[in-house]
Amino acid sequence: MEYAKTNKRSWLRDEQLLRPLKEFFRAERQLADITAPDIEGYKLWRRRQVSGATVNRELALLKHMFNLAIDWDLYMGSNPLRKVKYFQEISTGFRVLKPDEETRLLRNATPAIQDIVLYALNTGSESEKFSPFSGSTWTWTRA
Repeated sequence: MEYAKTNKRSWLRDEQLLRPLKEFFRAERQLADITAPDIEGYKLWRRRQVSGATVNRELALLKHMFNLAIDWDLYMGSNPLRKVKYFQEISTGFRVLKPDEETRLLRNATPAIQDIVLYALNTGSESEKFSPFSGSTWTWTRA
């Protein structure tokens, strides 16, 4: 974890993703003892608890750990995750506001925000273009 704390802003997320990996593989287990079938077992075990996307993030962290160990000459084998398939993730795309949602949004917005909302709705702008709404998965399009 020290590497992640030093080199990554997302180290807290890595710490969260590492917990179930430690639980399943036991914290004292060495990377050299982890095989592709072990990882497939982990996938099945973990998938009963969380979404496939979450399992994929955990596997990506484990894969990165193996790659670092290989780069630093701490692990001489090949990365067992190269043989493991990730779960398919389905992108939900974007969402369009329904007329009643548009009405509620405008009714509850301040006058300055109403202008921004109306501009976005009338031009079909995407929410990512407006910083207060960045990261959302919907667009400003009238239904």
